Formats: sequence, C-alpha cells, structure tokens
Amino acid sequence: MAWEILTPGSRLAPAVVRVPLRAATDTEVAAVALAVSLTPGTLTLSVQGAPTAALWVHGMYAADPVAFRRAVTDLEWRLLAALRPAAHPDGPDAGRTEVVRR
Repeated sequence: MAWEILTPGSRLAPAVVRVPLRAATDTEVAAVALAVSLTPGTLTLSVQGAPTAALWVHGMYAADPVAFRRAVTDLEWRLLAALRPAAHPDGPDAGRTEVVRR
C-alpha cells in the first residue's frame, strides 16, 4: 500500500459501496465479510443483517462502483458454492430436477 500511495500516477480510486448479499445465515454472512477483508485492497466496513443482508465495503480500486460490486458478488457466489451442500435450494445443484446417486 505504501508503494501505491507514494507512486505518481497511482491507480487509486477509493470508494465505499453497499453490496446486497444472497447469504442466508449468520455464518455465511460472516464468511463473506471475512473473505472480502482478506482480499487485497478491500475492507468490510459494516455488516447489515436481517431482513436483507448487505455489506458496506471500502475498495481502493473502485473507479467503477458497479464493476466493484459485481466483483464482490462474484466472490460471494464462489464462497457460497463451497459452503452450501449440493441439496441447498441456492446451492451448486439448484435447479436440477433429479439427483442421480450411484
């Protein structure tokens, strides 16, 4: 971060963005918030719980807030796919009408 701050012509474009979540449980929301904070250049500032979960995220490279929000949402989807069982209504097998067991 020091290099970015001291380097002329820096790409820094800080912004605070509200990101609505699909996470359904407190554990999922906490996991997403932690994953966002572990991503370089981002920090979870606030977590909003029920009725609609959302995060307030500070991004150091958020020149386009819509693209930044999309990147955080993509991270959330990947994390939820890893956390949720295959039979979960929003899990990786959502929409399949038949489960084949061998």
